[in-house]
Amino acid sequence: MHLDLNEIYAAGGHPEAIRALLAERGVPEGRPLVAYCHSGQRSELAAALLRQAGVDAVNYAGSWHEWSRRGAGA
Repeated sequence: MHLDLNEIYAAGGHPEAIRALLAERGVPEGRPLVAYCHSGQRSELAAALLRQAGVDAVNYAGSWHEWSRRGAGA
């Protein structure tokens, strides 16, 4: 599921609106989420906003930089 940080911002920081946005995307309530982006900065903001809304969310801090450096069987 893709959810852009701007969509979370558009929810205005309202926990109900953020949870409704996730529900619209088919995310079951209580499902843990992992946020990621190119460098881990925007995804940390997204994870923090999701946590404020009561969502079990963490940031994959290494994001694409770390993932892209892994070898082919890692």
